[in-house]
Amino acid sequence: MANLTQGDLVLTGTLIPGGLLAPAGCISASNIGSPAAGQPGVASSKLNHRQHRVYAQANATIVTATIPVWLTYGTAGTVLSFKAGSIVACIGAATVTVDLQKNGSSVLTAPITLNSSSVARVAQTATISTPATAAGDWFDMVVAATAGGGTIGTGLYAEAILDENPS
Repeated sequence: MANLTQGDLVLTGTLIPGGLLAPAGCISASNIGSPAAGQPGVASSKLNHRQHRVYAQANATIVTATIPVWLTYGTAGTVLSFKAGSIVACIGAATVTVDLQKNGSSVLTAPITLNSSSVARVAQTATISTPATAAGDWFDMVVAATAGGGTIGTGLYAEAILDENPS
């Protein structure tokens, strides 16, 4: 038999329920304390996992490369952002394109293009056109460097940020 209390209920002491049916949205991150050192927290299988995948080349001429950076492990996820830049910008007609591909196809509206108009040490942000991921999706960063009569920049840096849902 259920008892109904209308209005606020104040309880001093400890509530020890046999069960709890909390309405959706009533428990937020601010309601979850951090566990003490050595104590168990929330199981990782219950949490989203933020992935920061970085690819960098040494401060030398940027080279063409395809780099595997992530395999979706959980049930699904979302590509949040992708950016790239270089320590030294390209000179003249040289260009470097940096793409983020899922299973061999770009997830960007257009790859990032680094050229003589790019600013050294300032990352450019791409527009994500296909943010959804599913279990088993394979992600590569694809770099294409073309001298084109100019000088290719140096020190490539690229970063993808992805959220993966609980498994």
